[in-house]
Amino acid sequence: MNEQRIIKKEKQRMFTILDNLYDDHKPLDYKHLAGSNSECEICQWIAKCSDVINKLEKEIDKLEPEKIKSASLAYYEPTQNRVPIKVNKFKVFHVHTEEGDEYYYRVLTKKQVLQDFDKEECGHLELTVIDESDWDSVFLESGEYGFVMLRTIVRKDKTGRIGEKSYSNITSMKECTRKKSDDFIFYDGENHDEVIAFCGSSYGKQTKKGNKINVISNRGSFSMKPETYLTKNVVGQLDSYNKDEFEALYDITNKKVWTSI
Repeated sequence: MNEQRIIKKEKQRMFTILDNLYDDHKPLDYKHLAGSNSECEICQWIAKCSDVINKLEKEIDKLEPEKIKSASLAYYEPTQNRVPIKVNKFKVFHVHTEEGDEYYYRVLTKKQVLQDFDKEECGHLELTVIDESDWDSVFLESGEYGFVMLRTIVRKDKTGRIGEKSYSNITSMKECTRKKSDDFIFYDGENHDEVIAFCGSSYGKQTKKGNKINVISNRGSFSMKPETYLTKNVVGQLDSYNKDEFEALYDITNKKVWTSI
């Protein structure tokens, strides 16, 4: 493949990417045209992609006569003006104030964080960039008694202040515990009847192949293979776990029950 065809093929690939970016672009208002906002991540990628296409077009100009280029109908070119913009990646800042309040910001630059505070406050702020690898370990309050991971908030593509924590009204993260312990049975590959009976109102049936048990409950259906635990909570909902999952979730407690003989 000669150099002209390689460049054309790459140009066509970049136009496909650009077309998808235009489809994904969600304007903030009627003035927010695709590729026009330096604070919009999609706009940044549109501009970067457009810049690459402009460079490829210049290469084609050098290698191809103008008549041949103008006669080519093999490539789709969007009508929007392509204005190259420097691509910046959004960062998540953790802000700690002198009063003890904490905030999380998703912005392009540190300057955008400081704009939210008075000049006197800025001198006492502690700003730390939260690395993406730590987004799963940061939890923010979401509604009454609920918490959500920082990564979940970032995926919603919010910008500016995305979370806050005030020590005056939040003391610690809460956790929920079961009101009543779950029952369980271990499927060893031979006790099919016992496991099926344990399912109760839910449907359980042994498969013809693989020595599995199919369980159909009001929460959906699943298959159990040997060496699997089946649990039932106080409202009759069933779940299955392998040995490691079961031991991580449950501590086994004794109950005074009759043993069948």
